[in-house]
Amino acid sequence: MGNADYPDCINELYQSEVLGEKVFLALLPFAKNEREKYHIGTCLQFETETKARLRPFLLKHGIDLVEAQDSELVDGIIAAYQENSWQDFLQGLKPVVDDFLARFKEIAAAGAAEDQDVLQAMITH
Repeated sequence: MGNADYPDCINELYQSEVLGEKVFLALLPFAKNEREKYHIGTCLQFETETKARLRPFLLKHGIDLVEAQDSELVDGIIAAYQENSWQDFLQGLKPVVDDFLARFKEIAAAGAAEDQDVLQAMITH
């Protein structure tokens, strides 16, 4: 995902939420049943709220709130959802989530003491 040059790398936190929001928003129309629609919608809300909470943090560090576009990745995730059961889809996402978590931990380790509340919240979320 990148190196841990702090604070430059904190934009990765924001972009991860941007990506998550785009993924779940794109998945919503493809929900296979009401239960999955509920779960996808809940994840969408969680990504949106986390992204909004990160905005002041990025601005504090002089980082623009530009949202990266990666429709190819989103399209791949939609295809994976359509081709798999819910359980298999989630199992396939686990390594991706684990990679993000590892990166969040790297960023937190490089982070300033006064930023740890936000950085640790990203790990927890």
